Amino acid sequence: MSLSIIPELMNLTHLELKDSRGIRVEICEPSQFRFNPSSFREPFLIVDNFEKQRYKRVEIKNITIEELKKKGYQLVASYTTPKTRNYPRQSKLYQLENLNMPIAKAEILRLIPKDHSIEFDITNNRIRIKGRNAFPYLRNEFASRWVQLTDGK
Repeated sequence: MSLSIIPELMNLTHLELKDSRGIRVEICEPSQFRFNPSSFREPFLIVDNFEKQRYKRVEIKNITIEELKKKGYQLVASYTTPKTRNYPRQSKLYQLENLNMPIAKAEILRLIPKDHSIEFDITNNRIRIKGRNAFPYLRNEFASRWVQLTDGK
């Protein structure tokens, strides 16, 4: 035996189905009950993680290498190690380097690599690298972690 609310919904709306000749057709067993819509709550979905709770509104803009430098950072490339790889056979990783704190043995990039971008969250004043070789990599966001900018930049 299967349960269905269709008969109650049909009673509630006084719905009748008829064939091409005008004869009433029943698609389910009739019910003596009426569906009470006040007991049925609207469905909802809660997506709750720290990032979405902390930042209520996000407005993202892609920026250039020059704009990144004005904010006090530059894009650099480094060779990966087994611990820093995002995927098998990855050879390079890209990360944001603070101009005041250089990363040892990192190569400064003059262009943004293919299939990558630098995102600037205007509302929350933060930046990150979007793409497969971003470091440190957040797999669910396909990007690096956000770097909070100082108020002056």
